[in-house]
Amino acid sequence: MLYEFAVEPACLDSWQTFRYLIEKFGVSHGRLISRFPKDWIRKMMEHCSCGSFTFVQKQQLGIEMKRIKQYALIRSGRDYENSISWPENAVAQHINSKPFHAIIVKKVSQPKDYLLEAEDISHNVPLWAVPRERKIKRSVDALSDAIEPLLKISNRILFVDKMFRTNPSADRWKATLASFIQRAVKGRENIPSLEYHFEFPPSDFGIPEESRREEFQKEADQYLQEILPQGVSLKLHRWTRRHDQSDFFHGRYILTERGGIRIDWGLDQGKSGETTDISLMDDGIWQECWESFQDGAKMFQLIDLVIVEGRKVDP
Repeated sequence: MLYEFAVEPACLDSWQTFRYLIEKFGVSHGRLISRFPKDWIRKMMEHCSCGSFTFVQKQQLGIEMKRIKQYALIRSGRDYENSISWPENAVAQHINSKPFHAIIVKKVSQPKDYLLEAEDISHNVPLWAVPRERKIKRSVDALSDAIEPLLKISNRILFVDKMFRTNPSADRWKATLASFIQRAVKGRENIPSLEYHFEFPPSDFGIPEESRREEFQKEADQYLQEILPQGVSLKLHRWTRRHDQSDFFHGRYILTERGGIRIDWGLDQGKSGETTDISLMDDGIWQECWESFQDGAKMFQLIDLVIVEGRKVDP
């Protein structure tokens, strides 16, 4: 659902092409720009400054680039040889190393099925028309495969499923959570911040706050430490309604600072043969949900917060 594109900096040197292409990148659109090479932004800005951008257009360019850096630009992890052209570099990496979903260039000299000429791109070009929704199996692997691209590019990850519990009956959530976390942290120097947001059980309201939180911490440590790698922590947030007439969260999401994914059936694995719809969230809906689970959120009431520290040592 998230696809990596290599974009030649020179192909963005006209305002018309820049505006059409750049606004269609971001997690919500399913398209990400590879930072290829590492100084891609500088090279792109150099071409734009030499183009026919007006003063107002250059201001808009700056605004769009701030958005792109936050929501659409990702590390490439590919080598770049300065002695050859950008298209030659991109094609070489695509063929011999890590393929892109597509390569967008200013001019296609030799047609290839993975090359797109910037000025010819439209909504009906197959490689450009990426899906934002899918139906997948409710298995650990299928769910993990679907959300892994978002996990790998994010520094703060919120798992949201009101039905999650930390006790033994929650094994079907724990299995997927263990896989999600493994994929989120694998191969990364900086471990992302991991949070789970779920419902506070109404039956616990009669328990004194201190003893209730102690029991919550004890249970979380007992059943979740075993799935957390050493050095990885997980913050557990339990929420309730503000009052009887207020709204409460029903959707199941993966939310990050980059964007969000909705998983209709939830973040748990299902029975054999079951499927779920999964979709990228529009920016407005993602922003609203993201803000609902921040410090001082006005939508819901935070009851408990505990932190589980991982002890599992990988072989």
